[in-house]
Amino acid sequence: MNLFDAIPQIVKERYDGYTVGDSIATKDILETVSIVIDRCSNFTRESLDSQTYLQIRTMVSNAIDTLIHDRRTFDKLMTDKLIDDLWS
Repeated sequence: MNLFDAIPQIVKERYDGYTVGDSIATKDILETVSIVIDRCSNFTRESLDSQTYLQIRTMVSNAIDTLIHDRRTFDKLMTDKLIDDLWS
């Protein structure tokens, strides 16, 4: 799975029930980043540099924020296949 498919899918799986005002620990975000890295096929933990890791962490944080605050935009960012899989 590539990075741009992995992030929305994993964020949806982990944070779907959260609402505005719910607290998300930094540890939870870091666990989500780890899951994203493990599911992506275009790089490995060993080949990941610190700049790319920080970019992935930012992307995950932004995806969580978008899911919680603007579900409609989040759904638009997901591919049709992912939406079909996750909403069925």
